[in-house]
Amino acid sequence: GLIVDPLRKAEFYILQADKRLNMGMFLRDQGKNVLMEQVVSKGEKYMEKAVSGLTVLKSSGAQVPANIIDRLEKSMTKHIEELETLLAKAEEAQRTGLRASLDLIKKLQGEVEKLK
Repeated sequence: GLIVDPLRKAEFYILQADKRLNMGMFLRDQGKNVLMEQVVSKGEKYMEKAVSGLTVLKSSGAQVPANIIDRLEKSMTKHIEELETLLAKAEEAQRTGLRASLDLIKKLQGEVEKLK
């Protein structure tokens, strides 16, 4: 079904991002590095969707609930930790993509500050 409520949509996107990150770590353990990088990268795009949806919501004059901001921040902190771990062990071919994902999340952290 289509999720219309922007808050529920944001929560759904955060969940998807977290799922992809976990899947990426699992794939890395399986030695599937190319797939790992693709899955993780897709996950961070979900995080971007969550943040941009909430940014639109806030600009429409609505209040973004503190619990969602908190959830986003906790999730992003975890993503940064895991991405740095993945990067440290990644092969050169995957580093560029992982670094781009890491940069994206760090940029999004700044956006989250503006949601408060």
